Amino acid sequence: MQESFSAEAKITSLEQSLQDEAVIEKDSIEVERSMLESVLSLNVDSLPLCADEPSSLISFDTTEPPI
Repeated sequence: MQESFSAEAKITSLEQSLQDEAVIEKDSIEVERSMLESVLSLNVDSLPLCADEPSSLISFDTTEPPI
């Protein structure tokens, strides 16, 4: 009977350990998600509302200069 109780105690202990690990992993995922969201929101806030492309300094017109 002693071995049966010991096995049950080990199983209960292992189940509790697995549950604890799942909670810790879930918490760490939530912390990481929160950190990523805060960084991404900083990046979004710093982007210009309307990004105009600068005009090119190179002209591809085929007109010849006057002689």
